[in-house]
Amino acid sequence: MGEEKEMIDEKEYYDTHYAEMDVQPIEVTQEMNTRNQFRGFLFGNMVKYYMRAGHKQGESREKDMRKFEHYMEWYIMAMQFKHIDPRIPAPPVKPEVRQGIINQIEKTIARMRRQRACEQ
Repeated sequence: MGEEKEMIDEKEYYDTHYAEMDVQPIEVTQEMNTRNQFRGFLFGNMVKYYMRAGHKQGESREKDMRKFEHYMEWYIMAMQFKHIDPRIPAPPVKPEVRQGIINQIEKTIARMRRQRACEQ
């Protein structure tokens, strides 16, 4: 299998190199950080994958948007005080919650661009 993806179901993609690990990086990160630090880590990854979607050479927009969705599912779970087990698919995020997060990211980007334009 070329890159490192295998399909779990129609929606969920999973990095097989992680599946081979008995303890996965997300579990270590969850264990080593406070609840708020871990949520910040998840939110930061959502922002990263959302913003780079379609811009990273060699990565498709769809692949990064799947990663964005994946981190968003985990973020919602963390906000609900649920433990994340990367071997178990997370419940899907409600469309209105997804759109609210995207709006929050987009508003922050727009505000930062306005601030930077004023500073020049």
